[in-house]
Amino acid sequence: MYLFSQKGEFIAETGKFNIDTHRVKRVIERIVKGLFYHENKIRLTDNYEVLILTPIDMNNLPGETINFLKADIFPLFQSVHPIILGREVFIYKVVYNEIDDNQSVWLLLFYRAVVFLVWILPKHTDPNT
Repeated sequence: MYLFSQKGEFIAETGKFNIDTHRVKRVIERIVKGLFYHENKIRLTDNYEVLILTPIDMNNLPGETINFLKADIFPLFQSVHPIILGREVFIYKVVYNEIDDNQSVWLLLFYRAVVFLVWILPKHTDPNT
């Protein structure tokens, strides 16, 4: 990445920085839980978990998973109107499960550049516990 002055003059080459994806996922989880409350006027119960795909996760997915997302998940959002906040700083779409209103899939877009795909699903219970 390069740093330029307002006049367009080269200043320096900047290094890459590491992103704490665990921390980012915690923030995204809180955002989605807040949006869930905003939309439904109820708190998401502890019987559900939030699963998040970050842009880094999406870049590392196997081909068959990417094909699944393209064919089965992203088309769900085509008929959903976006909720736009702050001059398109944040845009989201949500699709709820028809049988269980708590289950949902969310598409979050920050600055029209950074995409997160989020699921709210029942917590997996281990039958051996």
